[in-house]
Amino acid sequence: MSLGNGNPKDGDKGSNFNYELKVLQGLQAIAVALEPGIVPFTTATTGTNITFVVPQMYNTRTLPATGNITNDLTNARIGIVQKIYHNSAIAPSTPVGWVLVGEGFYVPSTLNIIYAEWVEGTTVEYWITQ
Repeated sequence: MSLGNGNPKDGDKGSNFNYELKVLQGLQAIAVALEPGIVPFTTATTGTNITFVVPQMYNTRTLPATGNITNDLTNARIGIVQKIYHNSAIAPSTPVGWVLVGEGFYVPSTLNIIYAEWVEGTTVEYWITQ
């Protein structure tokens, strides 16, 4: 986007300065409105203490977690779905507020992918697939 010659003359077909200035001001307003520290893309991490502040992928297909799942709901945000790679001989325990939704279930000694979404309070809905 070019600001033309910078002269906001109404009759100058080569200048769209006013329009482009308003677009840039709108983009600036959006940037200011975004909360600091919010990452708009998923990052990789490890462990089984799940948070719901930024989108994260916990562990990997080749190095899945094996322990029980815990959570830290400080500053949890609606709409954040976390992906957890897990593989253990027994199903991990989850915090009291976690509610299994859907028909999936944990398969021992198999790579399980657990998706979890904070809903409100201590409630986290999760589903499992292999």
